[in-house]
Amino acid sequence: MIEKIFIKGVSSLSDVELIAFLLGFNKESTSSFELAAKLLSSFGGMAGLGKCSIYDLIDVHGIGKTKAAKLAVAFETGRRLMSSIAQNSDPIRSPDDVHNRFAPVLGDLDREIFIVIGLNTKNRIVLEHRAAEGSLNECAISPRDVFSPLIKCPASSAVLIHNHPSGDPEPSPEDKLLTIRMMEAGKLLGIKVLDHIIIGKNRYYSFRDSGAMD
Repeated sequence: MIEKIFIKGVSSLSDVELIAFLLGFNKESTSSFELAAKLLSSFGGMAGLGKCSIYDLIDVHGIGKTKAAKLAVAFETGRRLMSSIAQNSDPIRSPDDVHNRFAPVLGDLDREIFIVIGLNTKNRIVLEHRAAEGSLNECAISPRDVFSPLIKCPASSAVLIHNHPSGDPEPSPEDKLLTIRMMEAGKLLGIKVLDHIIIGKNRYYSFRDSGAMD
């Protein structure tokens, strides 16, 4: 497989070959290929595999802690690369901009992730911080988790982002209370919370657009 990579490029590898390489390709054995094919089949391809937790991976026969960690690190590296590219691009001008940048990272996850982005006076991202990670139906988050990195940055304003694994971005009562708490904390600290955006499956909810932050 090494020869193929250098002759044809990494993009020439199939999904099975990519995963097999991460698992530890051994040209004298087909076990990595069989295991890679099993993983892709079990989780619905690359998209499904990429949103698995490390514990989902360990549950698969043949995947120990080391292999599970390698896969988890590889997919997390990809997510961070996508976020880094977004962070260094155009300013945030609308909820659409936020959705377009973070939907590929959060849209298909099976757990809630709460991210805060800090913006400078020109609305460019100067900070992206994963403040909390929760279960399928809750994500514990405090104002301190959100604003401590913003103060150190420093950021002029912030946008709150989290996902709903159900795919439905409509806010829960807890989401509404959380938004109010964060807005009040931001006022005290001099960091304006511009919006709170919930990302679902192919759509999103903006508290700002809904008028809930006026």
